[in-house]
Amino acid sequence: MVFFVPWDSIGFRRIGESSYCITADGPVAAKPYALLRQALGRNEKVAVARFALRGCERLGLVRPYGDVLLLHAMRWDDEVRDPNELAPDAVDLTEQELAEAIALLDGRRCRSGGTPGRRRRVGTSSGRSARGEGTRLTGG
Repeated sequence: MVFFVPWDSIGFRRIGESSYCITADGPVAAKPYALLRQALGRNEKVAVARFALRGCERLGLVRPYGDVLLLHAMRWDDEVRDPNELAPDAVDLTEQELAEAIALLDGRRCRSGGTPGRRRRVGTSSGRSARGEGTRLTGG
């Protein structure tokens, strides 16, 4: 572990796709593991660490999650793009347009009747695979 920082000081775009549970390796490691997990949780800090994965040095964030520690792979500075490079040009919006957009968001329901955010199997009625063969996305 390189240093400790407040959890809210980490930019979420720096956190990568992969997360791993860290476990204590035997009874000797159980007490320091629990001590680190509880200390991080109590003062709302996270550890920034370096670790090796598949032969490459990576940057990681260690944080408590329930009774375990999670290691989130992080991106190095040169792997994070400046969002200002990607932002579209400024446009004029009226209050009416914004109010209608908010009303649409507030009233939107999941069409499948399921809970938004839950995984469900996607396929076609023709029995083709969910890889996109015979599938067309439509708006609305």
